[in-house]
Amino acid sequence: MLNDTNAPLRTEVTLTPAYVDHTTLRQRLDRWVNRDRGLGSDVSTALQEPPDPNLDLTIVVPFFNTGRELLGETLAGVRDKLSQAGVRHEVIAVDDGGSDDSYLAVAELNDPHVRLLRLPQNQGKGGALLNGFAAARADWIGFIDADGDISPDHLARYLATAVASDSDMVVADKTHQESSNAVESSRAATSQVMHLVNGRLLRLALTDTQTGAKIFRREFLSHAVPLARERGFALDVELFVLARLLHYRRILGMPVSIARTGGSTVSKKAVLKTGSRVLRIFARETLGMYRAEPRDWGNHSTQGIAFTNTNQGYEPVPEQGSEGRRSGRDRRAKAIPGLARDRRSLRDRRDEPRETAR
Repeated sequence: MLNDTNAPLRTEVTLTPAYVDHTTLRQRLDRWVNRDRGLGSDVSTALQEPPDPNLDLTIVVPFFNTGRELLGETLAGVRDKLSQAGVRHEVIAVDDGGSDDSYLAVAELNDPHVRLLRLPQNQGKGGALLNGFAAARADWIGFIDADGDISPDHLARYLATAVASDSDMVVADKTHQESSNAVESSRAATSQVMHLVNGRLLRLALTDTQTGAKIFRREFLSHAVPLARERGFALDVELFVLARLLHYRRILGMPVSIARTGGSTVSKKAVLKTGSRVLRIFARETLGMYRAEPRDWGNHSTQGIAFTNTNQGYEPVPEQGSEGRRSGRDRRAKAIPGLARDRRSLRDRRDEPRETAR
């Protein structure tokens, strides 16, 4: 007997619960958090070597297809300004795997104080800086962008401030009340967002982390750089996080003048990528992956060069005395007039008792 064609067809469907491979999810998270590995022990070994006593400052200039002429102008400007200020220096130009002839600008300078470091492939600005730091020989190590937007005039003053205030780092701060900068509105908005994220998410008492001119104490870099994992623009943020974890909290923001020499070299894609990497830094800190052991300042002594710039009123800091390393408010106010009144000083005050309103 044939089936009734008008009868509804019944289809039985068996639903099998989907299996979620949590191990795979954990592996994906682990790969995301550990995507960049930094340079590791090689940098640690290099930076723990004693500094060259004949050098006061090493400036690293990372570049990627900057252009031969522009790079030459930047390197010559750094060399000339530091020489005029009497700073014994070396300049390390790091070619971040570029494809043009920018690197030839170093040979054209024909200056023994300026040397070239070429990376075989592009690693990002952070990777170029890490390699440059590893090759540095001075007790103070800094960097400046190669695009010429920031005048090298600032470097001598930043070094004098670092020594006089016994700081761990001095950074260019474009939000400083004495700064002047010609930035696009989009870049200014991006800086505000970064400041909000860094303050709320990473607990950084900083108003500006990304301006491309900074000077660090070699001792700090010897402890922080081996722990750093970022090779892009987020390296700046990561170093500040490591400074907090390692108790290097003498951070001062200084005025900076920025004059755009051309179009912005930071694309929207780079900004988004930096934001995602900031989230990675937050994840690493939250998971305790940095394994940063705070420094014990009990027996720490000031190790700074005897740099004096009488025209600007800076004086070298005396050897460590009974006042202690972290009680330097009065000392800084004396060495740098007006600094104590600067509300944008970036020193972390969380360990100090809060002043109650009267």
